[in-house]
Amino acid sequence: MLGFDKAQLVSGHEKRQRMPALETALAYEAIFGVPIADLFAGMRENIISDVQKRRSELTTRLRAKNQKGIAAPMMNVHKLRSLGQSEQSTVARESMALL
Repeated sequence: MLGFDKAQLVSGHEKRQRMPALETALAYEAIFGVPIADLFAGMRENIISDVQKRRSELTTRLRAKNQKGIAAPMMNVHKLRSLGQSEQSTVARESMALL
């Protein structure tokens, strides 16, 4: 159903030795009727953690520029606003997941 000639490719995905391409991951979602995020839950959690860390680092860097007396370009203001909204959305989703 995936269109592979070799079962080894699927075996590598099952054993978590190889990550599938996006098209293949979407095919798994269609085959099993389970969202990609659930099929690759461990990886999803790692990615979320990495993104949150980078979001925090970017926010810190942008705020540091503002505190040094450097006039913040409007783009930085928008970035900080967006980062704050993204963080609030993430916290809200995580809170709902705990319920």
